[in-house]
This record gives sequence, structure tokens and C-alpha cells, in this order.
Amino acid sequence: MQFVEMGNPSGKTLMLLPGTACDYQTNFATVLDRLGEKYLLICVNYDGFDGSDLIFPDMITVTEKIEKYIKDNFDGRIDGAIGSSLGSSFVGQLIQRENIHIDHGIFGSPDLDQSGKFSAWLQSECRG
Repeated sequence: MQFVEMGNPSGKTLMLLPGTACDYQTNFATVLDRLGEKYLLICVNYDGFDGSDLIFPDMITVTEKIEKYIKDNFDGRIDGAIGSSLGSSFVGQLIQRENIHIDHGIFGSPDLDQSGKFSAWLQSECRG
């Protein structure tokens, strides 16, 4: 698993958790520079999606690795976490398990997060 820190070292901590079969570079490419101006970003790439030969194990194993990273590097507390698709499930797990503290958990969906303005508007307006 990869954890990459970038951005404003004196800013609040914000963890970016990508969606299924995505790396953070792809999932958050359009917002990394802008968010990095204000926040210390902790960007995550899961086993199996990080360029290694490892296979994605399971939700609990990955959640435990994320918790350990936050405990070891941020005294068990970060200011925020943004999850896209699968990443939202991790945000929920981290909050529910109460082994670390996240001040703000943000749940997203790549269907809207990665769309252009018109496409996102259209998807949110159409209720099939």
C-alpha cells in the first residue's frame, strides 16, 4: 500500500481515498494542486491498485493499514478524509471502528466527482 504526503506541510491534514481500481493520481488528478495549496494531503493507493504485484486483500485489512498509518504518523487523528466510491466505504469504516479520529468525513461518488459541470448536473437532475 502507498501513502504519499504532499501539499502544504503546515495545513490541516486531508486524506484522499480513491475508488475501485483507481490510484489517487487518476481519481483526484484535477484537484490535487488546488487542495495542496491549503492542506497537507495524504494520498492513498491500495494494494493491487498501487503498481505492485500485490492483490487487494479485503476491506478490513486495508482499513487496518490506514488506521496504523494515521496512528503512526498523525497521533491517531486527521482533520478530514475524502472517499470516492470504494474510498467512501473506507471513510465509513474508519469512522465506525473508532480506532482513529477524523474530524470530517466526506463521501463522494466518481460518477459526479469526475464529471464535467454539465455531465454532473445532468446526472444529478435525471432520476430515471
